[in-house]
Order: sequence, then C-alpha cells, then structure tokens
Amino acid sequence: MKDTTTDTASIADLAPIGLSWKKFGPINLPASKDAGPAVVDGGVARCYAHTPRGALLALTNISIRSSNGPDWRDVVDQQVYPDEAQEVFEQGVAASRADQTSDFPSSTPTLAGYKLISYTPDTAVIDLAFDTPGGTVLTMVLTARWHEGDWKQQMSPNGGQSESVVKRFNANGYSPFPAG
Repeated sequence: MKDTTTDTASIADLAPIGLSWKKFGPINLPASKDAGPAVVDGGVARCYAHTPRGALLALTNISIRSSNGPDWRDVVDQQVYPDEAQEVFEQGVAASRADQTSDFPSSTPTLAGYKLISYTPDTAVIDLAFDTPGGTVLTMVLTARWHEGDWKQQMSPNGGQSESVVKRFNANGYSPFPAG
C-alpha cells in the first residue's frame, strides 16, 4: 500500500489515493490501489492501508458486503471483528435474508459522504452518510479495529452495524464522496 499518511486531515481528500469505483452487484464501492482493498476474492475485499483513508475504504466496503452478495458469510467471518457481536450480527443478517429472493435489496442507498469521528492506529470511528432512493439521507457511525494486519468492522454490542441511524442530516463537517 502506498497510502502511509496517518494525518487525520488526510481523510478529507481522497484524490491522492487514486479513488475509483468498483461494481458490487448494483452498488458502486470505492477502491484505491494505494489504500485498498488490495485483494478482492469473491465478495471479500481486504488488505487496506493502516491509515484513516484505509479505514474509510474498509468500512464502506465491509458495511455493504457483510449483508449483501452471495459471499456475505465469508465477509462476516473474515472482516467483522471477532467478538460476541460478530455472531449476533451474522444471525441477524441470516434472518433478514431468509425472505429475500436476491443477494441485494431491490433499492439500494448510495454513499454520499463521510466524517471522521476519531482515529488511532488501533481504532477508527467514521460516520457514513447514504442517499436513499426515497430522498432521505441516513447516517451510520461505524467502527473499524486494526486486527491481524487489516481493518475489521466492529459491530455494536447488540450485533448491529451502528449504534445509531439518524434520518436528519446536516452536511456540515461531512466530506462528499467523489462521483462514482
């Protein structure tokens, strides 16, 4: 990985890491040869830079891939932080997918913006904003933990992806994702 900048201000500018967009089913997910994922195997996208931008790309990918696509269980096994919440999350996703006829929801939100809440070399907390097909913006505060040489998404104690999902949105402090 070429992205070695651990300065938290660097997360506001994704241009230096050569951001591109890769299709995952009907969803566009961000990728960078400099910040990750360096390896994509089926639905699992891994090997992110140990930087704020690497954590951002990891969370955007893991949060979508861990509940969508045919390989979602592999994503949960390999990219969700291994604690009690991992199993609760996997059971919840399995239950919610039981009635689905597709690996992806019929209408999918798109990544709109992000805000770094906190960063240390061990833990990153990032607020992701999603535009929904109905015109509402949802935000999710997600946590990544550096574990066994890569970023893993840590689920909330109740097994959810986020402690809170907010339907009111104020763009102050958010960096928009470049068009994808």
